[in-house]
Amino acid sequence: MQYTFDGSDFIHVGVNYDKVVQFETTSGTKMPEEIANFFQTMSAISLDGIRIEFENIYSLELLGKNYYVLGEFWKEADGDLVLWDPSESNDPTKIYYYAHEQNKIKLLTKSFKDLIEKEFALYNKNL
Repeated sequence: MQYTFDGSDFIHVGVNYDKVVQFETTSGTKMPEEIANFFQTMSAISLDGIRIEFENIYSLELLGKNYYVLGEFWKEADGDLVLWDPSESNDPTKIYYYAHEQNKIKLLTKSFKDLIEKEFALYNKNL
């Protein structure tokens, strides 16, 4: 089965480097290179069950720890959040998700590249 886009799906052109620097200055947090590179390639992607948007990154405390929410990925349920932990080493950047129905933080991938190339690709292949 081949996946086709519908009216709610989109991919937006990337942000320029200045936007990444602005995020880092405003947040006081260095964005990992692989995440910054992704957002310079595409600023937003929304496909069934996946939504990652540069303009909507925000800090959130979950279970006593601060994360940056990169978007949603319906890994286990509608509304599970894609997280980056800024307190960890950023090379490669581990990506977590908040399984909201279980109120748990779980490791999703060991790199942002794996999030895109493995998790998202497999998820869309199985739609």
